Amino acid sequence: MKRKTRNRILGIDLYILISLSVIGSLAGTLAWYDYVTRAGIHFHGTAVKGASLQIGIFADDGFVNEEEYQLEEDPDVEGLYWARNDISSDALLAISEFNGYGGKKLSPVTSGSYSSGSILALKACPFQLENNLNRVAEKKLYNYMQFAFRPLTDEGNVDLEHTYGIRIADFEVTSSASAENSLRLLVTGSEKEALIAPHIDESSYDLVGGPLDLNLDGYLDADSRGHEFLYGEADNLVYQTTPSQGEPLLPIGERTTFNGVTQKGVYAIDREASTFAKAEYVGKNDIVKGDVFSHFDPTVGYAMVDMTVFLEGWNLSCNDHAQNSFFNLDIDFELVFES
Repeated sequence: MKRKTRNRILGIDLYILISLSVIGSLAGTLAWYDYVTRAGIHFHGTAVKGASLQIGIFADDGFVNEEEYQLEEDPDVEGLYWARNDISSDALLAISEFNGYGGKKLSPVTSGSYSSGSILALKACPFQLENNLNRVAEKKLYNYMQFAFRPLTDEGNVDLEHTYGIRIADFEVTSSASAENSLRLLVTGSEKEALIAPHIDESSYDLVGGPLDLNLDGYLDADSRGHEFLYGEADNLVYQTTPSQGEPLLPIGERTTFNGVTQKGVYAIDREASTFAKAEYVGKNDIVKGDVFSHFDPTVGYAMVDMTVFLEGWNLSCNDHAQNSFFNLDIDFELVFES
């Protein structure tokens, strides 16, 4: 069998604005400061376009606005809506919100420790001096979409003569700040799953554990014993053997949850000797034009690709300095077939 690629590309465009609303008088941060602020990234335009492909999206039971968004429900598959032309940004956001997800707004969550082949379950941000690793992230904090793809012949009928697959053809990210480094896509198909950082070329990881300054007083949080508090996960935790002599505080405008200093008299976590957990992700160079995520299934008439879109709160770019900035994310899927 010879594998070929046809020029049939479907693009998903995300225009995202990072914003922050502060409740109370304290300065807020985009990362891990949920109890004083409500921070988020807003989707102002999300569009899915197809040429020789037709794309569908799944909605929960009770969705009744298909005519408004130029969608047609599949007569044989409950909850599957096919686009007559393109799926508009309004349709995607409306269905996302109807399904109980973030829609126009995303807030920082974390994958926790993750490597290829493991199960990813998004977790909520920590509260000060509390490290509950099992607190599941609410659906409203991220987006999850189930897409269906079907190849059409020139006559508009579903092509059942070839074995087709869907893979990622390209990414493009533009931004006014560095917060796009925290954007993560979990793309899941019948053949492959990948945690992707679309703005980063090479595969790498985020550390998903360590000390934090959650109240932004400039000092890394410490427990009642005078030891820096561990947030997230560590495989091996080591403390300094002598208490800190104190360090100068950063100016208020430069503080983030990540760059606090150790207060005088507190035993600091030895970051060089400790081993913190990692969330491994795939970069652009290792995913574009790579493996097929899903194959077209002739028994149901389409291929499915699920996509979870979230902000990794442990990424250092997910902080106050990114607020009121924006980035654009374009994802192209392409049809691959064997003949």
